[in-house]
Amino acid sequence: MKTSLVAGSARDLNEHAIMATRQIGSALANYGMNLITGCWRGVDQETANAFLRALDSQGVDPAGRYFQVHYAEHSQFPVDPALRIEVDSDEASYHESVNRCDSAIIVGGLGGAKKVAFEMITTNRPVFPLPLTGGDATDVYGDILRSWEENPVTGLTRSQFMQLSLPLNHGANRLMRLISASLSPQSDIFISYRRSDIPGAAGRLAHEVSEHFGPRRVFLDEKDISGGAEFAAYIGSVIERARVLICLIGPRWNVERCHEENDYVRFEVGRAIREGLTVIPVVAYGGQL
Repeated sequence: MKTSLVAGSARDLNEHAIMATRQIGSALANYGMNLITGCWRGVDQETANAFLRALDSQGVDPAGRYFQVHYAEHSQFPVDPALRIEVDSDEASYHESVNRCDSAIIVGGLGGAKKVAFEMITTNRPVFPLPLTGGDATDVYGDILRSWEENPVTGLTRSQFMQLSLPLNHGANRLMRLISASLSPQSDIFISYRRSDIPGAAGRLAHEVSEHFGPRRVFLDEKDISGGAEFAAYIGSVIERARVLICLIGPRWNVERCHEENDYVRFEVGRAIREGLTVIPVVAYGGQL
């Protein structure tokens, strides 16, 4: 289970920041993620309260799901001691928070959140600044876009990252999809097609699906099989780990070939069915089943 750190302003939250903290806290709980925050008012408190309320509504024990990095001298909101990670300085609080998380969400911020973002970027972990919330989040968002070619957010396309500039008016589901796309350890959407049929359409389909779910999650053989790999074994191992197979069917797909023992499309679709994947046929350019 992945853990997200939410960091930002302890005071003077704008309306976007207030809304974001509540949406994010609830969404992280509902998506089965863990949360870590500091012990300040503002972003820490608002996000933690929303997260804990969501867990309570599900009847879920927060132990092991929520972690408060707690520096007693600066503690501004109490939580159950069982949920605390006790530290003895502000510097220790910062290091403990960053070291324990897989991703970081930046909401506003007055300097400290920018430090968190820098550490995440230098250790190749994804950071999600929400620029409408102001402060550090706005600065970090701009910095990441300016250096995208050298330091992209892992697992995301540039256009996906730019979705962070949209307000969270209807919940944080879009943000959760971006976090899932970035943290996905493997491809779980497999695109099956015939190279003699419509390979260009397969590339475009992979691009469009990647823009929604993230490039890490989408497998297309022409870009994802390394040289020297044994085709059948490699494809079989990818399908074993996948959840969905999209079968692209064009005018030269030729269903009769699926009766041949050595047909690779037969192998891919058959393996997907045996593994219990969801198989989605997509018919294009006049193709027929």
